[in-house]
Amino acid sequence: MKQKLIIIILVVSGFVGILINILPPQAINFLTLELTSEITNRDQVKYLTLLFVCSLFIIVFIKLIQDYLYEIYLHKKISIRHDSLYNKLLKAEPLYFQINEPNKVSHRLFTESKKVEEFLLNTYIKLPIYFISLLLFSYVLFYGVHEETPILGKYLPKGFEQNGNAFLASLILLLCPLNVFFVFFDKKIQALASSHKHLEEEVFDKTTESFQNIREIRQNNAFVLFQNKMSRYFEELRRSSLDYLSVFTLLRNLTFLTDHLSKAILLAIGVYLCIAPIDIPELSLQVPMIGWNDYLGFSAMAVLVYAYSNQIFGILLNWRENKDSLNKVNEIMDLPNIVDIRHSISNCNDIGDVRFKSVSFSKNNKSNILHDLNFDLLANKQTAIIGPSGSGKTSILNLISKESITTSGSIEVNQLNLDSISYKNWSNQLGNINQTNNLLQLSIVDNIYMGTHQTAESQKLLKETIKQISFDDDLINQAIYQPIPKAILANKDRISQLHTLKAKIEDLNVQEELFEYLEALEPQTVFSSLTLLENLSYQFSPNLSFNKSQIALIVKLIKANKPLCDMFKDTGKELSYKYGEMPSKLIQTKKYKNKNKLIKLLSPSVDWETHLYITLCLEQKVSQLYKYLNKKDLDPLILKTRSEYLKSQVSEDQNEINESTAIHYTSLVEFLFGSMLSNYISNTHQKVEQTLMPMIKKLGAEDLLISIGLKSEITQQTNQLSLGQINKIILLRALMKSPTFLILDELTSSLDERSRRKILAYLHESKPVSNIVASVHRLDELSYYDQILVLDRGKIIQQGSYSDLESKDGPFKELLNQKHASTSTWHLRNPEEKSSKISIEEAIRKSSLFKTLSASQINILEEMSEKRICLPGQILFQRNEEGDEYFFILSGAIEFYVDSENGSEIVDTFFAGGSFGELALFGQGLRTLSARASEYTELACISKQSLKEILLACPEIGLNVMSELSDRIIELRNEKYN
Repeated sequence: MKQKLIIIILVVSGFVGILINILPPQAINFLTLELTSEITNRDQVKYLTLLFVCSLFIIVFIKLIQDYLYEIYLHKKISIRHDSLYNKLLKAEPLYFQINEPNKVSHRLFTESKKVEEFLLNTYIKLPIYFISLLLFSYVLFYGVHEETPILGKYLPKGFEQNGNAFLASLILLLCPLNVFFVFFDKKIQALASSHKHLEEEVFDKTTESFQNIREIRQNNAFVLFQNKMSRYFEELRRSSLDYLSVFTLLRNLTFLTDHLSKAILLAIGVYLCIAPIDIPELSLQVPMIGWNDYLGFSAMAVLVYAYSNQIFGILLNWRENKDSLNKVNEIMDLPNIVDIRHSISNCNDIGDVRFKSVSFSKNNKSNILHDLNFDLLANKQTAIIGPSGSGKTSILNLISKESITTSGSIEVNQLNLDSISYKNWSNQLGNINQTNNLLQLSIVDNIYMGTHQTAESQKLLKETIKQISFDDDLINQAIYQPIPKAILANKDRISQLHTLKAKIEDLNVQEELFEYLEALEPQTVFSSLTLLENLSYQFSPNLSFNKSQIALIVKLIKANKPLCDMFKDTGKELSYKYGEMPSKLIQTKKYKNKNKLIKLLSPSVDWETHLYITLCLEQKVSQLYKYLNKKDLDPLILKTRSEYLKSQVSEDQNEINESTAIHYTSLVEFLFGSMLSNYISNTHQKVEQTLMPMIKKLGAEDLLISIGLKSEITQQTNQLSLGQINKIILLRALMKSPTFLILDELTSSLDERSRRKILAYLHESKPVSNIVASVHRLDELSYYDQILVLDRGKIIQQGSYSDLESKDGPFKELLNQKHASTSTWHLRNPEEKSSKISIEEAIRKSSLFKTLSASQINILEEMSEKRICLPGQILFQRNEEGDEYFFILSGAIEFYVDSENGSEIVDTFFAGGSFGELALFGQGLRTLSARASEYTELACISKQSLKEILLACPEIGLNVMSELSDRIIELRNEKYN
């Protein structure tokens, strides 16, 4: 209703504006006649002058209302357009996003739709008003305004008239189109606009790509390569901009020329007609003289005609410029809705056999990826698909999930063609885990339940599944090391439980045991995300408020600290220039609207200006102040002033602050121990975990911490989750749908060994989902599956059960033989040994390089080694990276992997007692694989420089190592030639 009212007001005010626009020219006409007559009626002149001025003000007022309502309506329409386009894109067929990149689609959604909506609004509302105005004013130019004029004539005051002039009117209408030069450049404008827009998008894509891969660029020292590459793109964009600008500059200047030329011609002819008639016998043209009063009124009306004609031509030019945008928006609006595609009318409520019948598939009409596939995925069976990269495993899974459409052949489910099954019905029954899984910026639990309704039954299932797939420890770690989520802080029951848990931990007196790893929870950290006032007071709470005495005391303390006072005074001046004479935020709060209130509020004994600038600084976040002040200079002064403030506000015992307020900004582990973790002592996290985890289990607080971990927020900047943890979240998301069919695309590629085995056992032994089809890259997982499809170059070259394929000669058996030939001794270890912890001495003895050293020589290596901790998912080094360290694993596990277009592929995993890095220690080569911790891992490492010092001091060690290396070279040579 509100939108309709705005349109009505716009249209009515537009037509009222047309009529009122006639008044000023007629007032000028009549006023000129009065002033040039021998007898002037002064009262009538005053009346006419007042009428002229008032009509101008009314016109301006109407224009203001029109513009304001127009902008309101436009932005509402843009919002509606964004909403409708976004809904269309959300339900678009997968093929659309395979052809169009997401960032380009997003750009089209916001930029193109805005242009289109503005053009449509101008066309539907302004264009009719402009056109009617042009007709009306043209009529007045030809026939004038007098008593016999239809509609208007009877309302005009007596003598308030104007004669028309057909000659001048015709001349004006002929000269107006001279400004439409763009018609001659139409194709050029469209070509340049399209080319420039395409180039802009390409440069944007390339820039985004380089920033997304900045790590690889930095680590491979490829700065010059990308600088040169982007310089070429920027130069092309500059040239395109100049080409585009040159045409519009030409048009603008030609318009300027024709505009002034037309006005000069009209002015000259009009003035001439006021002096003498025009008589050209050769053209049979006779134009009688006109009066000065008629000429002035006529000229004012001509200006309106000229202005409205230009507005119409402007809309036409806008349409030619944005025609491409209109086509792109219409393309989105015409997209088929994947949820409600007309031919997908059937439902399939219980998935039985899935049959591929002569299925071929190609992408973007290129050569086939899959060729004439015929196989069955039997009901209540689990099928694995194996094959080299690029063989088509993911394409098969995409066809099953309806992310792709077959090029030929058909896929049948319960004897129904998959194409005929409703996408919504089909997707509700599928649990789909892709190779690349992304989390949204929501809490972990919201990421899990995305699109699924939470019920008491599903929440119970979630708790059970979390433990089944070994995600409980991940969530507990997430809870204790991250700031407490806002959702938990707002829950009084949860906060009460945390205080109870804290009290129980304090009763166990573990602080003394951890004394060296903990630091007193004193206000010694500057929070850049908080305001200066919050930092100085350290009174953290969600609903922060300060009374007058607190502010006055803080200002007084700052004043007493001259360096800090001078610093804030100068900074406050800079901020005040930015905000204007008075800080906008202070004006909005109405606390400091004038200096008298400020003086009364704070202290009359000091100058108000200093207080104003200091108070302005107090309102700013510290991150904002870092732009004006050096962090190294500012932080110590903040901490000193904070300490002075706290001494004046509370007693020396800081427990009140620690317990009731610090919880909002410290991590849970720091809150529970009432102390901050030391960042200066190695193994702090490990020691705290060893102490805290048993207590959590003893006190029965696991469920509490799991619930806190589930509420943790995933942000764009966060990196606290490893790829394996993300995969677990995606798996939970799939399982919470209670699907009847589960699609797994290399699920275990980023999982640590313990999690991998637990998840495989859960999926294949507990069988929460009876139908599973999976792309598998690790051969030791294949024994879990009922059927194996061996794929190569888009064709099924073998299929059958594990035992059948293992006993037959063929590609599968060759793969198994290759696996067994490359298996190293660590694969044969007992699983219990993998998680055990060993000393540095034991690790050195287990190393093949140093196993022949004497006890004294091992002690030397032990003294020269350095301990290192790796958290789950932490990368130790990357492929092709230079390194100079040899590592021993004391506890945990390190997995070695290579990155490919399909994600990370794990090549090997080493556990406690394993060692690696010979090439980095003895050669100049680069790392051949990437390495990361798959769980909490403790390492010892020896650098090349340390080994050099050892060998110089004890050459016998070098001789033993060289002997061992020689034996290894001989062994490799014998394997190759025997």
